[in-house]
Amino acid sequence: MPSVNELLEEILTATTGSFNPTTDIAIERLIEGVSLAASQQPSGLGIANAINVEFGAAIGTGASDVQMDVNGLVTFHTGGLYRVKVVFQFGRTGGSQTAEVLFRFLINGVQLGRSVGVKLGNADDLRYIDIDNWFNVPTGSTLETQVMRDNAGNNSGGLFQTIPTNEGAGTWSNVPCAVMRVERLIPTP
Repeated sequence: MPSVNELLEEILTATTGSFNPTTDIAIERLIEGVSLAASQQPSGLGIANAINVEFGAAIGTGASDVQMDVNGLVTFHTGGLYRVKVVFQFGRTGGSQTAEVLFRFLINGVQLGRSVGVKLGNADDLRYIDIDNWFNVPTGSTLETQVMRDNAGNNSGGLFQTIPTNEGAGTWSNVPCAVMRVERLIPTP
């Protein structure tokens, strides 16, 4: 599994010691998963009711460097430095108190980094959250993405799609409830 330094050393070797960061390195997109679900909501409050977020159809195979199944589980068949970007649209339905909805990453079942949360004051609240991280991941690792309703808030809230009203010509695409991209740095030839 190459670290950032090892990747840069590889690039320096391949370019005989000269490195131009604008031309000698690129970002390779391996996965772009988009959920088509109208919503993804925990069934209740607390940790026991947290859900794994899905990001649409399965992508990749066991022969791919990175693979994602229909339940949103990402498997890294090749270790290395990866960029994982997720976009969520948090919202809620009903209830009169504030709802607290949290998100986290799990690597091999263990939380990675900090939790991210939103407070939703009413049923009309929608919050767009964009999270962008780089991880050095060992070969064979799995990544899960979870959403939970915290016990401190109202029992409502989750991820919601927005469907725009089409007015004839020039239709807009739907706003998905969840999107994930997995990318990595590669040397350019």
